[in-house]
Amino acid sequence: MSSPAAPASHNSQQCLKMAARSLLFPIITIIITSTTIIFTPPTIASQPLNHLSSKRAPRFLSKHSYPIKTQLEEQQQYRYESKYFYQQLDHFSFLNLPKFPQRYLINTDHWAGPERRGPIFLYCGNEGDIEWFAVNTGFVWEIAPLFGAMVLFPEHRYYGESLPYGSREEAYKNASTLSYLTAEQALADFAVLITDLKRNLSAQACPVVLFGGSYGGSKS
Repeated sequence: MSSPAAPASHNSQQCLKMAARSLLFPIITIIITSTTIIFTPPTIASQPLNHLSSKRAPRFLSKHSYPIKTQLEEQQQYRYESKYFYQQLDHFSFLNLPKFPQRYLINTDHWAGPERRGPIFLYCGNEGDIEWFAVNTGFVWEIAPLFGAMVLFPEHRYYGESLPYGSREEAYKNASTLSYLTAEQALADFAVLITDLKRNLSAQACPVVLFGGSYGGSKS
């Protein structure tokens, strides 16, 4: 005799259990997989920068990357003397006007000297304090030792410490006092300064190479 057929309700329960198992299995697999991803050990890119040595570049940078420089190394790289040269307020007239001190920064550590006609790298000062431009123009400092060059940063008139009339307030007082703030007057300042400097150093035969950026680049 054949066994009696299972009730319909019993078959329905078996089907529901099998369906539930088939749905739970991928959910459990997904949870385990995602847990493995979340707790993957951190890579060097996720570590704080202060854990990296300052003497070598991070591994994820290209082979052309330079080592990270410390503040002391930067100060040693941008070493210069601050000097002053008294300029004519107006280079294009015969008026008896007061002179003003033009500041310039100079470095001769790597200069080959006049005997070997060492070049003079002159950065044309922009509309701002010349020290800021000096420490943000690394290219000039980097190549100066390769060429045996002197480095010279003359400050633009009416900026930084190169102020006519003794103070910023007087220099910017009105249109009359500001009338000598022109690109032509600034170019004349650079020409007079470099001519006098070369004569004092017996370096008349030394070539002068001009550098600059933005407004300063237009003057070079």
